[in-house]
Amino acid sequence: MSVKKHPVNSEVAYTYIVSNKKLTMVAALGVTLGNSGFYFYEFDVSRI
Repeated sequence: MSVKKHPVNSEVAYTYIVSNKKLTMVAALGVTLGNSGFYFYEFDVSRI
């Protein structure tokens, strides 16, 4: 049995990995901004 190379599969895998990294960065940025906004809101409300 010979192992065949599938360029399409490696292309899909590469795109999948790259897009997952981008989605992970976007999600981390969203969580960071959300948390900082929450903290600023809490501190502003507690000062009033």
